[in-house]
Amino acid sequence: FDCLLLLDCSDEQRLGILCDDFLMTKRKKIDSFNIDHHVSNTRFAKYNFVQECSANCMHICELIEYMGAPIDKLTAEYLLTGLLTDSGNFSHNDVTEETMLLAAKLLKLPYFPAKRTGEAMIINYIWPYVRPKTTTDTNGLRKKPAKLASMYFIL
Repeated sequence: FDCLLLLDCSDEQRLGILCDDFLMTKRKKIDSFNIDHHVSNTRFAKYNFVQECSANCMHICELIEYMGAPIDKLTAEYLLTGLLTDSGNFSHNDVTEETMLLAAKLLKLPYFPAKRTGEAMIINYIWPYVRPKTTTDTNGLRKKPAKLASMYFIL
């Protein structure tokens, strides 16, 4: 291969079985690119773009936008899934207005079924991928999370 693109990986050990491929790129002087959002990133690739944010998909969206590439349905689904999972379903401390605006921007794409009700956009597409956190009842017993039916964005 001509180059190695590493996404959402803060150090060599997190590469797992790809670590050997990465070490080969270093020996053969093949370019490696690391795009990541973790503060703990060791900047181990030849070229590193590391900037803290709630989800690495935010960087990928920036890159796609910069290149002027269109976002097709599958790409939009992957970006939304990455945004949700990397941000802990928008529950991590580093979730910002930019995170939510990117989710809203992606959900405005024509691929997602949505129904407008006043200022609220009700999305029934994304929640099947989201699992609410388990909670405890008054006796301290774990309750199974209820499946949520829709998601609201105020636009």
